[in-house]
Amino acid sequence: RTWNKKLPGVGIKEINGTESLYKAFEEINKAGKPCRLVILGDMSSAPELKQYRDGQFGHLITELGAYNAGGATHLRVLGGADILCLPSYPCETYRLYDRFKTIEYLAAGKRILAADTQINREIIQDSGIYFDEGSFKSMADSAVEYKENSVYIEESNIKVLEQYNW
Repeated sequence: RTWNKKLPGVGIKEINGTESLYKAFEEINKAGKPCRLVILGDMSSAPELKQYRDGQFGHLITELGAYNAGGATHLRVLGGADILCLPSYPCETYRLYDRFKTIEYLAAGKRILAADTQINREIIQDSGIYFDEGSFKSMADSAVEYKENSVYIEESNIKVLEQYNW
C-alpha cells in the first residue's frame, strides 16, 4: 500500500517510495534493460499506480496482493528475487523504509536496493546497493549497475541470526 504524508515545503508525497519504484522499473525497461517488478502487498487502493499497470511495461509487473508473513508466497518472493528493493522518500520521520522489512531482507540473504541514508548503511552494510534518496532515476541506475543473477549472501543471513532476537 502507499503511504501519503504531508511534508513541510514539499506537499503530499508517497513516502514509502512505491511510485518511485514503479518509475524506476519503467526507466530500466525504457533503457533496454528488461526486468520484472514483483510487488508483495496490496496496491489495489493506489490509483496513482494504474498508469504503470496499464503502461508499456505493465505486462512485466506482478502485484501479488496481501500475504501472510512467513507464508509460501512471502518466502518464494524473498528467495526468488535478484534484488530486493526498499524505496523511500526523504522525510524527517521516515528515512528507513521499515526496520523489520530491512532485517527480513537481510535474513533472505539478497542484495538490497536502498536509499543512501546513514541508517540504511549502518544496518544493510555490504548487502546494500545504494541510490540517491528520493531519486527514481538514481534508483534505476543503481539497479542496472549492479544487475546480477540471484545470489545468496550467507553473511547477511548469519548477521541476522546472531544480532537480532525476535
